Order: sequence, then C-alpha cells, then structure tokens
Amino acid sequence: MSITHPAGKSNTEHHLDAGHVANEPAQRNRHTNTTAHGECGQKPDHGHARRYRTQLRNRPRHAAQTRRSPSPGNRSTPGYAATDTAWATLLDTALDEARFTHLRDLYHEHHAGNTIGYGPAVQRLTTAFDAVKHTASSQHGDARTEYDLLRKARISLRFGKLNHCMFDENNPAGSKCIENATIPDGHHGPLIDRCQPGRCANSIITTEHLPIWQAEHGSILTLLDTPKLAPCRRDALQHQLHDVEYVINRGQP
Repeated sequence: MSITHPAGKSNTEHHLDAGHVANEPAQRNRHTNTTAHGECGQKPDHGHARRYRTQLRNRPRHAAQTRRSPSPGNRSTPGYAATDTAWATLLDTALDEARFTHLRDLYHEHHAGNTIGYGPAVQRLTTAFDAVKHTASSQHGDARTEYDLLRKARISLRFGKLNHCMFDENNPAGSKCIENATIPDGHHGPLIDRCQPGRCANSIITTEHLPIWQAEHGSILTLLDTPKLAPCRRDALQHQLHDVEYVINRGQP
C-alpha cells in the first residue's frame, strides 16, 4: 500500500564585468532619454535603441559568470548536469551526519526508558542499542565511546515519513518490498514504491509517523462516504482502510 504525501549564488560566480557594471546605468539613461523623448527636438532613434539592446545581449562575459553551484539536494551541477565529485562527497557526509544524529536520538530515547517505536524490527534495533551500551560499559567508556561504537555498529536503518526501515542487504529475509518482485539490474536496497509499513518485518512505526497515518485514515473514510462509489473501488478502499487501522492500532502508546 502506498500513500501520497501533502521531502545562493556566490558573488564571484554571478557578478558582471566591473566595466559593464559601472557604465551600464549611465548608458541606459542616456539612450533612454534619446529614444523615448528625443534629443534637441529630433525624432527618437529607434534603430539606435535596438543596436544598444543587441550590444547588451552580445557583450563578452567571463567564464565565471556562467558557472553555477550544484543544487543542494543532488550531486550534479544544474548548468552542465555534470557530477561534481567534491560536492558529492560533501553531500554524502552531510547526509551521514543527519542520519547518525537521528539514530543517536533514538539510542538516547531507548536508554531513557522510552518506547522508540512499534513493529517487528524494533526488537532488532533495541538489541543493537543494548549491545553498544554493554560494550561501552565494559570498557568504562563515556558518551564519546558510545557514539564511536554506535557508528561502528553500522546499524542499517533508513528514516522515512511513513515508517523507518531496517532493510539489510546482507539479510533481506522478510522484506515485503522485494517479495515476488523483479529487482532492476544494479539496484541496491529496498524497493520504496512497494513498501508495506504495516506488514514488513523491517518496519518501525514511531509516534512521529502516526499523524500521517491518522490523516490517511480520515481521507479513506471520506472517500468511502462517496455516493455511487464503484464496488471494485470500495473494496480496494476497505482493504486499504484495514491496513491503515492495523498500523495505527499497533502504534498507539
């Protein structure tokens, strides 16, 4: 079941040639006066205005003016669609840090005695957290030691809006997304568009996911109240409603 969700330019790269910046306003004003109002009572020289606009379009530009910074969410430059290795490395590092920060928060929540989620994969995650805590304690380590061990544990956890996924490429057993599926050549990881959060053994539902599921529950009920709804459509919505309610019921504190 799938749910449809309601997810600067540098000065050196985009500055104009200093000569053009300094002279352009004065030139524009002078020619504007000439062409719009006429000079010394003469008729406007529209041909001169066209020549001026052509000069502006064709003036030489430095190579730095056409360069663009990579978009913040991908590894390619928008100007040439070319991969920027340095930017890709920086992006990957930032993503890894964001993932680890979220994982560390779950780690602290668990050891504070709070429930970090519901679903078949929660037990695997908390077992990994307990192993890290036990190893750090046996080494008489501090928080830094725990974080280092947590990184080295290489816990496979993907964070999502509908659920978190503990898909492990080395042991994908129980993954509903690849069950009876044709996996594209070269693909690694779960098949996101086939995710079944309420049924998969790798799924974790947390309290932060519940508002989206509850909103979906209300949307389905509204659709079921539609007059003259086709029987096949009603049957599909009933199955979807059952899956959503199953997730909500499991995720209730």
